[in-house]
Amino acid sequence: MKELYEEINSTDFSIREAAYTKVLNDIPQTSSHSKDLSDILLKQKKIYQEQAQDLQSEIISILEEEESIHRIWVCFRALEDPGRKYLEEIYVFNNLYRYVEQTSGVSHRKFEETRSQAMKELIRLYQSDLSNKEIILGAGWLKKGKED
Repeated sequence: MKELYEEINSTDFSIREAAYTKVLNDIPQTSSHSKDLSDILLKQKKIYQEQAQDLQSEIISILEEEESIHRIWVCFRALEDPGRKYLEEIYVFNNLYRYVEQTSGVSHRKFEETRSQAMKELIRLYQSDLSNKEIILGAGWLKKGKED
């Protein structure tokens, strides 16, 4: 993302665009040679503008992905153990499902219920209208609310 920002804000990019604009404004539209040159410069300027728009779109996409990942982590941290621990072992540390289940010390049925409930809670929090801050601050009352 930093590289994209640098490319958008690069002096070279800005100078070229300003130069093309200046040249276009200064070219008298009297000869066919001038017209050909201005057409080339207009095309080049359009290409640079499209590149800038593409870079900005890429930055927006990266920011949206980053926000999504951050929200998943916020929701994940709001989960209770042992469900959070099971998900962490499987999806964060990439341990085999069977290994995590065997080391949990509970039956297959209990392990699967706990893991499944943790995943459902993660999805519920992620899709909720709660802000990340509310999820972080409310992790305690969210847990109490489930018990009531």
